[in-house]
Amino acid sequence: MLKEKTAHLSVASNTILVVAKPVAGIAIGLIAAIIAYISVRQSARPPDECHTFGHGKCESISGLIEAVLILAAAVLIISEATKNLLGGEETLNVEEPGIGIIVMLLSAGMNLSVSSRLTAVAKKTGSIALESDARHLRRVHPDSSDRFTGA
Repeated sequence: MLKEKTAHLSVASNTILVVAKPVAGIAIGLIAAIIAYISVRQSARPPDECHTFGHGKCESISGLIEAVLILAAAVLIISEATKNLLGGEETLNVEEPGIGIIVMLLSAGMNLSVSSRLTAVAKKTGSIALESDARHLRRVHPDSSDRFTGA
């Protein structure tokens, strides 16, 4: 009875983790995209009494928030990798990698397509928010050589 309950606990906790990790990843990406969208809309507003130089700094704030999200994801990835390298639980299932590879290839292709469009529009408009969102999708470091804003 004790072994069965313990095994049930393991199944339940792993099920929660398997569902929670992708949901969290999707939520972070969605939050980043929503922040970029809102900041682009806000930055396009004309100057008013409180913001005599306009609302353009909204895009800078968006870029900062996306950078923090990317940093948080990097810290979590490094933490998980370190645990696994130091003898933690084995989390990689290599028995049936086909569906995982297909999903990852589709995801990479979609991210490349969307980030290319975001990059093109960011170059054309000088949008920091769209640049940040494109970099978030490509996971490009902000100090890399392909920086295109501020020119």
